[in-house]
Amino acid sequence: MPKILSIRDLFLLDPAITHLNHGAFGACPRPVFEIYQAWQRELERSPSLMFDTRLADSLAHVRILLGAYLGAQADDLALVLNATVAMSTVLRSLRLSPGDDILTTEHEYGAVEKALDFIAARSGARIVRAPGTCASEIWSHASERTKALVLSHITSPTALLMPVEELCRLSRQAGVLSVVDGAHAPGHLALDLDAVGADVYIGNCHKWLCAPKAAAFMQVRPEIQPTLEPLAPGWGTGEDDPPYEPSQDWRSARDPSAYLSIPAAISFVSVHARNLECRDLLLTARGLMAAAGFEPFAEPQPLQMAYFRVPACDAAATTARLRAEFAIDAPVRMWKKQSLIRVSVAPYNDLHDIERLVRALTTIFAPPGKAL
Repeated sequence: MPKILSIRDLFLLDPAITHLNHGAFGACPRPVFEIYQAWQRELERSPSLMFDTRLADSLAHVRILLGAYLGAQADDLALVLNATVAMSTVLRSLRLSPGDDILTTEHEYGAVEKALDFIAARSGARIVRAPGTCASEIWSHASERTKALVLSHITSPTALLMPVEELCRLSRQAGVLSVVDGAHAPGHLALDLDAVGADVYIGNCHKWLCAPKAAAFMQVRPEIQPTLEPLAPGWGTGEDDPPYEPSQDWRSARDPSAYLSIPAAISFVSVHARNLECRDLLLTARGLMAAAGFEPFAEPQPLQMAYFRVPACDAAATTARLRAEFAIDAPVRMWKKQSLIRVSVAPYNDLHDIERLVRALTTIFAPPGKAL
């Protein structure tokens, strides 16, 4: 009889490593990766045919399927390399002056923080980082000077689900541009982007949606689209071209195969995502980690990743030790002088993975002479 493959077998991950870091770079399943490679071969069989004849219609088809999956209009979607590229596109298109504010939170992704600081230094605008996590706390820091709101749907450094719908509504009422960094949301949450109501919503497809690397999107409301400037003006940018998506989609000799594989990724996660089972496993992990002395950073969230407190340590060195000594991939990070470890639970994870992590952390942080 043929071997029945487990979900773990459907991924290309090294079986010698305990992978608890899906939230960082995702993992492309075998059937999706095969589609990806098939597109690459098709491209190399006839590059001119692909770029000059087939690509525009193929990308349009991707946007239609992705829009249906996300609850967004296909014409409002542009395919981009990753969320950081999309965020830079939006922020660099803002017309800011000294005295203007961008409202954000203390829970934003490091690359977005750097982009915000870059824009502030260039324009003279001020970055206002709200310390709270509920809509009223965050919006209390808005003022008549606020020109844009930038916040995560799921925060990278703290794994919190933010009230984006309410904040987008408040922004719309105040005439403030709302930009949501949804890097962790596609494939992780059931999304209806039109209902979220952001002026700009940015998401990665390579994380929880399990597409190949360098596949992301941004959804932009029609009235905002003319204000966005492409990072690299070129083909698709001009009076004779459609106004939005071609100028943002990558029109060059870069391999488009990751974009073209997004429908295969959607099909895969629609069958194999196991979101509820992953959340249940993370709840079990909370109990095991807490019993071992590693308290959860926050109350349970309806998510597949969470942070836990660990004793003060060198975060990079501890992450490296987990990899080298225990073959565990789980990042230890610093947030506001707190040492935290992030645990991501994907379909290929099981209870044994959590137990390995608990044993490793207990060994690393045991008092001298009591290491297990």
